[in-house]
Amino acid sequence: MCFLAYLCEAHITKILRDKEDLLHSKAIDKRIIKQRPLTVLQAMKELCQLMAVPVKIKKDTVWIRTDIPQNALSLFRSIGMKIPQKILK
Repeated sequence: MCFLAYLCEAHITKILRDKEDLLHSKAIDKRIIKQRPLTVLQAMKELCQLMAVPVKIKKDTVWIRTDIPQNALSLFRSIGMKIPQKILK
């Protein structure tokens, strides 16, 4: 399992480097830190913030996903993964 996890991380790192994706951060915007490449670790941290929240409408329940943070969105696009719809079935 550890080897497979490392292999996946290495593959995604290569994709991010090849696409030259950059980290999005308020600290970079405020020029506190310099611009740097997006890492798998940073993208995965933001991906962990993504949730689906149940919302009851009358007798039905609809699942709505939260907004996707910018770095996680970059990860989705870089690996060619379809971005989840806002309202889930």
